[in-house]
Amino acid sequence: MKKLIWFSILILLHLVCYSQDSIYARKIIDTLTSKTFWGRGYTNGGMQKAANYIASEMKAYNLEPLSGNNYFQSFSYPVNTFPGKMQLFINGRELIPGVDFIVSPESHGAKVKGQFSPLDSAHFTDAENRIAISIENKLTWSVANKQAKYTSIKISRQAISTPPLSYQLNIDANWVKKYSAVNVCGRVKGTSHPDSTIVFT
Repeated sequence: MKKLIWFSILILLHLVCYSQDSIYARKIIDTLTSKTFWGRGYTNGGMQKAANYIASEMKAYNLEPLSGNNYFQSFSYPVNTFPGKMQLFINGRELIPGVDFIVSPESHGAKVKGQFSPLDSAHFTDAENRIAISIENKLTWSVANKQAKYTSIKISRQAISTPPLSYQLNIDANWVKKYSAVNVCGRVKGTSHPDSTIVFT
């Protein structure tokens, strides 16, 4: 069996043997985390931009495409996306998305204002409009492959100093049944051990 080394972006980031490799790795990180790539996410072509950039770097380093002349392995899956408005006012003060608050990934879009009822010191709801918020020490986000019939928001504890009583929000959400994505795959053929394969992902 021919030896294959499959590369992904992580191998580009871990080829740090000399200082120029460290500079190159920093360039890759800075580029992929720049505003141009829009979080490498589902809106504004962020994921596609990142994939194209990784493929261009593989080509520049003469990695072979894993299959034919294409570095991409296409697939699709359902995902809930937030392509537009992302506004939240608490007690009349506007909060900054991604800094002061995040929307839970399964959330439905909503354009509404109302009053919260406390469940405890960290959880508040508006049952009529199906809005819930939680006060969190740390904001973390993931991905949802479905869209719920409610809107849930996580607010950083540092963002508010008084209990959230009134709110106004305008959040766009769009569930995509088949979101098109790609894996980016390249390879370097080995010479010392042609019967082995090492995979980096």
